[in-house]
Amino acid sequence: MKTNLSLSTADVVTLFIILALMIGGVRIVIGFFHTGKHKNLTNSYNGKGLLQMTLLVDGMQCGECEMHVNNAIRKNFPVEKVRSSATKGETVILTKQDIPDQALTEVIGEGGYTVKEIFRENAKRKFA
Repeated sequence: MKTNLSLSTADVVTLFIILALMIGGVRIVIGFFHTGKHKNLTNSYNGKGLLQMTLLVDGMQCGECEMHVNNAIRKNFPVEKVRSSATKGETVILTKQDIPDQALTEVIGEGGYTVKEIFRENAKRKFA
């Protein structure tokens, strides 16, 4: 049986988009269109009181990823609290002392995650 299958340019583009979504995942596409979600983050730590560090972390996909990042931070640094969100792509740390960027990047990188940016500010309150 011989078939003549012809695809229009629109068909090829549609198939390419579907393939890209399957390979790259919907999360990457959503992240591409959701730029600037961390606009309000600042580096405003004055060196006094509890420090809140907000890390923009790439690669977290689920609750288990959040747990891996949190455990790595707790194991390697003296922190009061740590909380990660795969949905937001961030990890928030409350600590009494500053932690060097390089050290955080290395520890989190060992788990296969990438720290894109780190912001510091005075902690307003403790989170649960």
